[in-house]
Amino acid sequence: MKNGQIIADLHTHNHHSFDSEMHPDDCFSTAVEAGVDIIAVTNHFDIDGVLDGIYAGYDVETDKSEVLRGQKEYSGRLRIIWGIELGQPTHRQREALEFLERHDFDYVLLSLHNLRDVPDFSFWDYSKMTDEMCEYWLDKYFSQILDMLDFPRCDALAHLTYPYRYMKQAGRKVDFGRFRDKIAAIYEKLIARGAALEVNTSGYRQGMGAPMPDERFLALYRECGGELTVVGSDAHRRNDIGAGIEQAYGLLRRLGYRHTYVPARGGFEPLPL
Repeated sequence: MKNGQIIADLHTHNHHSFDSEMHPDDCFSTAVEAGVDIIAVTNHFDIDGVLDGIYAGYDVETDKSEVLRGQKEYSGRLRIIWGIELGQPTHRQREALEFLERHDFDYVLLSLHNLRDVPDFSFWDYSKMTDEMCEYWLDKYFSQILDMLDFPRCDALAHLTYPYRYMKQAGRKVDFGRFRDKIAAIYEKLIARGAALEVNTSGYRQGMGAPMPDERFLALYRECGGELTVVGSDAHRRNDIGAGIEQAYGLLRRLGYRHTYVPARGGFEPLPL
């Protein structure tokens, strides 16, 4: 807790994600030191990449046992939620549903890191693209997000506008006005199914100077009637645990949000801002 504010970091990774080497014990101890009260462990399972042999498999049972051990060890100091960042579930929907049926995750965060049969957006060379080409691929991205939101299990949508992180790093400029209606349609789907929009704070520290989605799209979400937000650092290393959470809370307050939310059994519980 900081200045009377409960701090919840609802998107973190550890060594069970292919792109992190952080041990869960380091994650939990750092969270306590950083004043984080609630943390969600949301390791990657990009199901198409795993099934296609691009990424190594995910040791679900060990991940769960480490979370259960942490819940016991840090009881009274840190609330630990066992979640999953499930990437591209509609690219392999049958297998994704079977995976979720086998494991009792408390929190399922859906993400789209790549288009169907295309590498992760982080691997592209945007310096060789025009701004118009970037807009073309963003349009495909938003369309596949819309399709993904028909997947039966979705507690929250992760880092909307993800590809733009890399486009901006390469100096590309995008006219997001052309996507307003499609993004509004994404929000309407989220709202209709009672799922949350994630405010991903990694953008603050990765060259965007803003979370994903940024202020204009958080304002649009509220304009569309959106209320459910969750905030996560997307930390893959110790120093990023809890990073940017308070800054995101301040942004939400300025936009008129009175609460953010924390996953609870069967839904969400409000966290006053």
